[in-house]
Amino acid sequence: MKSLSKGLLYLSCSLILFTTLFSSPSIPGQSRIRTGINALPSWSGNVLYINIHKLMNDPLFSKMIYKDKAFQRANRELKQIGVDIKRDIRTLIAGFSEIDPTRQKPPSIVVIMDVRYDPDKLLSLIKKKAAKKRNQDIGIETINGFTVLSFKNDPEDFKMALLNGKALLVSNASKMKEAINLALGKGKSLRANRKVYSLTQTVKSNNLFWGVIKLNQATKDFGKEASKDSALAGISQQIDYVDAITFATHSSRKLDMSVNTHCKTKASAQEVAKTYQGLLAMMRLATENAPVPVKEMIKKIVVKQSGKLASVKLSVKRSQLQKFIDFINTPPHR
Repeated sequence: MKSLSKGLLYLSCSLILFTTLFSSPSIPGQSRIRTGINALPSWSGNVLYINIHKLMNDPLFSKMIYKDKAFQRANRELKQIGVDIKRDIRTLIAGFSEIDPTRQKPPSIVVIMDVRYDPDKLLSLIKKKAAKKRNQDIGIETINGFTVLSFKNDPEDFKMALLNGKALLVSNASKMKEAINLALGKGKSLRANRKVYSLTQTVKSNNLFWGVIKLNQATKDFGKEASKDSALAGISQQIDYVDAITFATHSSRKLDMSVNTHCKTKASAQEVAKTYQGLLAMMRLATENAPVPVKEMIKKIVVKQSGKLASVKLSVKRSQLQKFIDFINTPPHR
């Protein structure tokens, strides 16, 4: 959990730090910028959402993250350009295309972060950092009035757009114009993809983070191949029963985590739930002699099945979660 929380936050910090190296202070007109579901393209087969503001203002998670030295360095960098993580970074949402059936093309990606930053302060830091870098071949262009940046030698061929000092947008170079148009409310958004959009509506908007993974056949085949020589080989065969997976984490008085498997039929959901129950039983058996914080956490995991949905859920009090975190952060468990 610690590595997951830090990983999500570092993704956000990396997007901002990218701009501190390669940007321009140009700010076009005050167009209204979309930073939510409607900013994602209709071809998004997978969606990830992170509420950075909620995450960083949650005492449990922020305390854990702020202890990390790498994060502390990143935070100092952001403060130099006037970005306060707890105040100025709001949300991040990303859309990824499904796996190409031929596997010849990498997935298309669009990431948009709702963040406030001062272009003048940004430019000052850019000059300072660029002076320390070598072989930085940076491309700068304008699309729809916005400054767009790129690495000319980047094998991944990504670009970043600065949107009015209100948001940052990253996408494949070939998708940047479409992504900017969507951020301005033009074009075919995720709403046009009824299947994926309806899945996004099954998760609460106030979660710390949530995601949707739609499984096309290429994704299923990839999953089978990746796990064929592992302990998950038998389980992966059931992937043909599954249409999509959604997951979410919500934090209030309790931490509620869920992974929901959306199956083709009620019967297939029952089969998947049985498999989950078997795995949970094995996990409980394996942790019979584990320390109390671990055993108590495992006990809170439940498997449920309703209609075409098979779910694994964890609901735990914040005090109990804190004991578990303290345990894993104590040597030799760290």
